[in-house]
Amino acid sequence: TKQYGDVFTVYYGSMRMVLLNSYAAVHEALVKNAEIFSSRPTIQTILNPDKNILGKKSDVHTLRASFLHHPYGPTWKKHRKFAMTSLRDFGLGKKSSEGRILEEARTLGDEICKKDGGAFCISQMMQNAVSNIICSIVFDCRYEYDDSTFKDLLN
Repeated sequence: TKQYGDVFTVYYGSMRMVLLNSYAAVHEALVKNAEIFSSRPTIQTILNPDKNILGKKSDVHTLRASFLHHPYGPTWKKHRKFAMTSLRDFGLGKKSSEGRILEEARTLGDEICKKDGGAFCISQMMQNAVSNIICSIVFDCRYEYDDSTFKDLLN
């Protein structure tokens, strides 16, 4: 803060990022000017479907319809409202889903403890946990992480 001030710009590769380094700057941006600062960064591969990725034409452009990748605005709001209403039908945001999430968090913690302090990659365990939460909400069942059917579903 002393060297650069409360608001400054840095480049992360070719992406320009503005850093807010005080409560006042964050409040000014996210409360007083929320509409201006509410969008997400542009993801080039989503906006340029013809760009080749590893020598193949990208299929990523199909994600453009997702509300997650729309810039903040009326379309994003409409899609988000539809998604949240649909997910509430499955119990999202209700006490019933809290127990399922806590159960999976305990299972994830137990799996981590089994590693006995050794090095490991947590990404597969996180995928298992998130997938199990979704399965428990949608299908009312969960799988053990080493279950062959579960592994097949994830692959």
